[in-house]
Amino acid sequence: VLQMMMTSRKKKKIYEAVDYSKTLIIISGNLDDAFTMAYETSEADVDADIFHAYTEKITMVDIKQSLSRRFKPEQVARFGNIHLVYKSLRRQHFEALITQEIDKIIFKNKDLFGVTLKITKNINQLIYQNGVFPVQGVRPVFSSVIDILESNLAKFLYEAFMNQQLELDIDYDFEKKEISAVYGNGRLITTPYMGRIDQIRQGNLADVVANVSVHEAGHAVVYGLLFGLAPLQLKSKVASNYVGGFTFPHQIYQTKQNLLNKVKVLLAGGLAEEAIFGESHATIGRSHDREQMGAVIAEYIRAYGFDPDFQSYYIGSDGARMDVYVTDKAVEALTQQLVKETREMLTKNDDFLLEVSKLLYIQGNLSSHTIAKIAEKYQITLTVKEENYMYISNYEAMLNGRTGK
Repeated sequence: VLQMMMTSRKKKKIYEAVDYSKTLIIISGNLDDAFTMAYETSEADVDADIFHAYTEKITMVDIKQSLSRRFKPEQVARFGNIHLVYKSLRRQHFEALITQEIDKIIFKNKDLFGVTLKITKNINQLIYQNGVFPVQGVRPVFSSVIDILESNLAKFLYEAFMNQQLELDIDYDFEKKEISAVYGNGRLITTPYMGRIDQIRQGNLADVVANVSVHEAGHAVVYGLLFGLAPLQLKSKVASNYVGGFTFPHQIYQTKQNLLNKVKVLLAGGLAEEAIFGESHATIGRSHDREQMGAVIAEYIRAYGFDPDFQSYYIGSDGARMDVYVTDKAVEALTQQLVKETREMLTKNDDFLLEVSKLLYIQGNLSSHTIAKIAEKYQITLTVKEENYMYISNYEAMLNGRTGK
């Protein structure tokens, strides 16, 4: 070894500069402020396809803006224009990953022990709804495959070896909350099992779920009536100790009419509670909706100039500041008008509201297609659109249809 060191010492190559001119350098990092959904780490109920649709719209410009908050402009320039922007995984990606992991388990048991396993898609679904946190990627899925399938499979394999059975069918019963194994000789063994996330969802109080179902159904019904769209996702049972559902809308282009419609959708949750349960039983679940609604109406009048009586917007301070006390009267008047119109809309469509509420209470989750199908029964046509769809007027046709004087 010493001789080798002495020989190397005499070679000049060790002192020569290394040529990196043909080296590909990849700078990797997480830019959470560009991927705003990255902060939803505890969200297990929003469909993965919705998060994917949001990440699809992230561009190089968004990345450069995010980088500019961390580096000097000349440093951002050195990153160049070749950016690999990774999208979040879609539902089908997670499903493919779960299938791949299950196939590995099937192959491993066949190879090592000679046992032929048949695993139904119910197991795949059980793993998905308890193992997928869309923003967290694949690692939680791997641990859930072990927790749900492999740990329970060990008990069934022990019975198989003791009884010299080499064929095993594994299934899950969502109603009985049991994982079952049927052996080649017809013997059936079951073990009680409820997923960790399902336990949290199951812990939601029935009365609270009923209230949340009506609230979210109100949002969904008014959203459908005003925009002609079935919401992307409607949920009333979520993985949270504090029960709170959600109605996931499409992207809405901000216009004068769309802002007013947005306010009505926000109002509809609390007003639906009043319509179904009575005014005295309405809850404070509307507080966040009202906070958003108030901001939209205030901007509608003060910032956007959509009220003809207020055409100036002074954003300065002290003497240059807009007199909000004057505009507050207009904000209140418009709010009361929109409350009246939304209440009338819900009253007129109370049968539609009630059916969506009851089905949402039972299932805890309704798809766009299900909502659209219910609407058909009441001669209401709702269109089902993909996650990245934007609701926008046909400005191009309107422009091309205009002629000069």
